[in-house]
Amino acid sequence: MNLHTMIRWAVRILKYREKNNFEVLELGLGFDEPGLNNLALNIETQLKEQEVNWDEIETNRLLESLPNLITENQGEEHEHFDEKLVSILKALDLDNFIYLKEIILDAANIGRAKFDEIFGWTSEQSPAINLYSTLLQMIEFVEEKLKNKGFNRRTVASCRKQLKKLGHCELSQAFGHEVIKFLEQQVQKVTKGKTYLSPL
Repeated sequence: MNLHTMIRWAVRILKYREKNNFEVLELGLGFDEPGLNNLALNIETQLKEQEVNWDEIETNRLLESLPNLITENQGEEHEHFDEKLVSILKALDLDNFIYLKEIILDAANIGRAKFDEIFGWTSEQSPAINLYSTLLQMIEFVEEKLKNKGFNRRTVASCRKQLKKLGHCELSQAFGHEVIKFLEQQVQKVTKGKTYLSPL
């Protein structure tokens, strides 16, 4: 598998995860012990970021209620489970923290858990994957443009314009600058009005 293929594959994995639909892997909700521990950490992190004064006892009360809720409601439609989860939050006097519902539902998604077990590293490496995806887009645009239109001042100007559009971060902008710098050096050797074969 070459680099182009690997990056495209990784980008597809990231886009699939963004859709947040893992039914093809497995329907259902559930927790194991590591899952509950991770959920507790996630809840506490979210609340600290929002500067909410949250007692660890409250977290434990909430987490202790979840396995039974899932056991009692296996096979029910997602919306029914969703309603009962909201009821639990209210019963625990957590009405002000209803947004925790989405965090809990994400953590309980068995399909997501299976997906992340295998492909979770792609989310961790998403900045690098997206960067390399952009660099490949730059390279492919230049290659395709010069292959189809030939090498002249017009195609170099077109490449310069497109690479500036694609450069969304400092690294991609620097890469695009170096590519254009090389092309502009080479195009100086081309007679005005003439079209040559690509130097790439």
